[in-house]
Amino acid sequence: MNDQHFRRAVQWAAMLNLACFLVEFVVALHIGSVSLLADSADFFEDAAVNFLIFMALAWSAAQRARGHGAGLCSPGARARLPLGAGASLARPSRLTR
Repeated sequence: MNDQHFRRAVQWAAMLNLACFLVEFVVALHIGSVSLLADSADFFEDAAVNFLIFMALAWSAAQRARGHGAGLCSPGARARLPLGAGASLARPSRLTR
């Protein structure tokens, strides 16, 4: 499969994921289902990843080698956990005298 065919497949995957997101999001809001709302967010994330792959495949091999995709993994684009995030999950005991 060449880049053009792969790009077309990724484009279809992104569109289908986006369509599933929209349907599930509307239904979740209509019936008030939090679990469907969470699942629709997963479809949206899948569509976003497919869109990024689709964009990256448009770059030539020379552009990829020069690091044109470096902005996709910049510190601002990555989710970061604050230091001590695990510690904030533990609740302090409530001692009474």
